[in-house]
Amino acid sequence: MLTPTQSRGFSLARGFIVFVMPAVHSVMLYSSEEVKRGWLGSILGFLAEGPGAQLFMFLMGVFIVLGRSKTTKQILVRSLQMGGLGYLLNLFRLVVPYYLNLLPENYISSLVISPDSPVAWQMFMIGDILQFASLAYFFCALLHKFYPCFIILILITIVVWWISPYTWGFNTASNYSIFYLLTGVPPQVFFPVFPWLFFPMLGLVFGRLLQLYASIRLLKAMILTGILLLVLGKLMTVTEPVEWNDNFYRQGRGGTLFHAGVALLWTALFIGIAQLKTSNLFFRLLDFVSRHITIIYVLQWIIIMWMFRLFGYNRLTLAPSLFALLVTSILSFSLAWLFTKRPSFKKHSYEI
Repeated sequence: MLTPTQSRGFSLARGFIVFVMPAVHSVMLYSSEEVKRGWLGSILGFLAEGPGAQLFMFLMGVFIVLGRSKTTKQILVRSLQMGGLGYLLNLFRLVVPYYLNLLPENYISSLVISPDSPVAWQMFMIGDILQFASLAYFFCALLHKFYPCFIILILITIVVWWISPYTWGFNTASNYSIFYLLTGVPPQVFFPVFPWLFFPMLGLVFGRLLQLYASIRLLKAMILTGILLLVLGKLMTVTEPVEWNDNFYRQGRGGTLFHAGVALLWTALFIGIAQLKTSNLFFRLLDFVSRHITIIYVLQWIIIMWMFRLFGYNRLTLAPSLFALLVTSILSFSLAWLFTKRPSFKKHSYEI
């Protein structure tokens, strides 16, 4: 099991990525290419594509193992909640703003996949991280419940990692078939099951290790494993086809290992930080945003998309970009704080 320091380290590692999430998405959509290529875009790009979503999925796998045991019905319900929330978010961040004429035309054109389908329907059916989390949670939670054998978990993790590039040719059916959620690319699907399932599976492996070997030196294990995956992944990308690693959302075997290594080292860094004094306001904020990641994720996307007419698409220079990310971040965290103070929030779990 996790020690208090390790648990706090996980919380801080995730919290920092949540903290920069509104800034990352604001710069991604509002800022000019010059800003994205500059220091601001480089820092936020590293945080988004380095630890980023890989860290969230890795920790989801860890806490499937270390969290409370759930019935099959509870697993199914939570999975459906995640998927339903993902499509509800598409409705309020894309479809409603589209009908209210809040989305820039050049942004809309970047999302349209087929001229044969209504634009709003294509927006509604986009697969994002919540849709992926729904499928990944269902698979990983049931796997842990019925087949918790450590060797089986390792074998399935390796199989997922190895076969992922071979699955990418399967999405030849209709635009929104199940194959797109499994193997698609943006703008139809941003987090396909293959290869992203590797990250929560890796979390299952680490979680099971902690269960089986309570005395394991987690920090040392994460650092050594992270370095190994980082180096091995980088070396593999040199020999892989270029198209395997030209899209962040659908990485080849080497890219997948590389990003897993970054996520592990990032987590190890914050486990080390958690051993220091972390009781100031900033670390309390990281704890808050880590606990309420789902609410903040949903709110920040709605805020950013509904403010398109104010900030525009791919046009802000550095100073306006800093102002925009400050506005979206403050609004996201403030509204999340107000939401958590509602009496109904105390009775129901809104977090994934």
